[in-house]
Amino acid sequence: MTREEKITAIYKEMANKKRTFGCRCRINDGKDVIFIRQNKTGSYLSIRENEEFTVSLGYTPEIIGHPVMIGDVIKRIKANREISYGEYLVKLLGQLSRPGLWRELGLSIDEQSDECIDYVYSLIQQ
Repeated sequence: MTREEKITAIYKEMANKKRTFGCRCRINDGKDVIFIRQNKTGSYLSIRENEEFTVSLGYTPEIIGHPVMIGDVIKRIKANREISYGEYLVKLLGQLSRPGLWRELGLSIDEQSDECIDYVYSLIQQ
């Protein structure tokens, strides 16, 4: 499958409203965790709390860092006036902590490396 076909498949999967997509982020002060999830209606839920509390509430992503959420979430954090800590660098947790996988966290899937696209494509196959 070509890179373009994978990207097309990834965007098509993003349009599937039967799934909920999200990512879990840690702010670089090491204390705060933001979990942001896009639900089936397209709205976002975000929580700023300690990790144990967030996990205890049962918030877990179906697929961590699913396509386009990487760039979209980080852009949303930076643009949201209610989130005053948007200037912090965001480090994604879980599967996204693989060094060098994501060339630039704020970029869309189209702008990512072949390795990144292959990885995200593998996630939607699960």
